Amino acid sequence: MSYDFEIRSDALYSGGSSLRAVTEVLSHIPFVSQTSESTFEFTLESLDIYAEIYCEYMNDQGESTDLSEIEHNPEVILINCVRVCVPYANLHRDKRDELYTSLGGEVAKQLNWKVVDLQINAEQADTGDIRAVLESLK
Repeated sequence: MSYDFEIRSDALYSGGSSLRAVTEVLSHIPFVSQTSESTFEFTLESLDIYAEIYCEYMNDQGESTDLSEIEHNPEVILINCVRVCVPYANLHRDKRDELYTSLGGEVAKQLNWKVVDLQINAEQADTGDIRAVLESLK
């Protein structure tokens, strides 16, 4: 089980960006590493921080499309959702958890999208800068 949130343009997933552009955004976030063409991990072992990040194409019903079924070109593969999954074991109910919301906020800001908490289906408020949160945890 995991705590999940999405980064998307709106409830209908009407906005999108190329896989290459989304990959570029994710690759500049501290402690995010690419594990496959469309998946990433956010890991900071010293703080027991871990999340899986999926670049997805969602239809208007909110169903994910298998990217392997789409033309295999990162320039034309449309991504309209970035899903972040935090295993419950990696939630701490303290300041460390702000790293997850800052991660979402950083991606949303770069793509001009919103962060939606899937547990309550509500948009998250603006979050702190991930670098500032990291500094505050030192």
